[in-house]
Amino acid sequence: MKKGTKIILWIIGIIAVIILPDANLYYQRYKLKGDKLPAIYKSYNTIDSVKDDIYEVLLIDGGNHNPVIQLNDTTIMIIYSASQETKDGSREEENSWYKIDLKGQITDSLHYAYNDRKENHNYQTFKNHIIDLGDSTYNTWILNNDKTNRPLEKLGSDKNSKEILPYQEEDRDLKYEDSTYDIDKNPTYIHRKYVKKDEWVGHTFWDSRTFSYGSGNGSGRIGWYGTSYFDVKMPKKTIHFKSPVEIEYPEEGVRDRFTYNIYKPKKGAYLMLSDRQNNRHYIIRPKLNQVSH
Repeated sequence: MKKGTKIILWIIGIIAVIILPDANLYYQRYKLKGDKLPAIYKSYNTIDSVKDDIYEVLLIDGGNHNPVIQLNDTTIMIIYSASQETKDGSREEENSWYKIDLKGQITDSLHYAYNDRKENHNYQTFKNHIIDLGDSTYNTWILNNDKTNRPLEKLGSDKNSKEILPYQEEDRDLKYEDSTYDIDKNPTYIHRKYVKKDEWVGHTFWDSRTFSYGSGNGSGRIGWYGTSYFDVKMPKKTIHFKSPVEIEYPEEGVRDRFTYNIYKPKKGAYLMLSDRQNNRHYIIRPKLNQVSH
C-alpha cells in the first residue's frame, strides 16, 4: 500500500473515531436548522405575557402551597404568603388575601408584611376568620370585608386552641375542572396546537475537559427541548400562549414542565389556570374596558 494511501486511511480513521460516536448529535442539530416555526405561531407569548385586545392575564403567586377557596357562588379567594431571608438573618414575611369576582376582577384585598425579629405574627385562615396567633387577634374580613383586628378571646372556644387548623383542612378548596396533565388525550378549554423542537439535548460522547474518549455525557437522557403552542377557548375569542416542553427520543412524546388545574366559574367571564406545583395562578380575564360590554 502506498504511503499516501495509508495517510488518507489514517485520516479517515481518525475522523471516523471523532465523528461517529456523535453522529446522531450532528444529525439532529442539522435537522433542527431546517425546522422553521410556522408564521401563525410567531405571535404567541408566554402565559404571563399574553397580548390581546379583549383579554389580559393576572398572575397571583399562591406561595406556600395555599389553595384557592370558594367563598360563595360569585367569589373565590386566593391567599399569598411568602418568606424571604434578609442580610441580617431575619425574615421578611408577607401575607395577602385576594377576593375575585365572576369577571376575574379583585374586589377586595388584605395585606400584612412584617419582619419576624421586629414583630411576632402567625397568620392562619380558619373558617371565616383570619387569625393572628402571634398577636392573639382575629378579623372577619372574609365574611364582610371588615379588617378590624379584635382580641382572639372573643371567639370563645378558639381562645385556648394551640393548633388552629388552617383553611386547607376545610371543604372549601376549589373544585377544579380536568387538569392539563392529559391535555392531548382529553382537551377541554386548552388545546395544544403545535410543538416545535428548539434544541437537541443529547450531549457529546467526548469529554471536552480531558479530551478523553468515551467519558463524555453521551449516556445521559437524550431528546429535545422545545416549545408547545396552545389555544385557549374564551367566551369571546380564542387566545394563545406558548410554554416550554421536553420531547422524548425516539418516540417524540411531549412532557410539559408543569401542568395546570383548570377552573371555569359558572356564568363567569374568566378562566383560571393554577400551576399548583409552582404555586402560581393565572387568571385570564376581560380587560376593564370590556367588562361592561
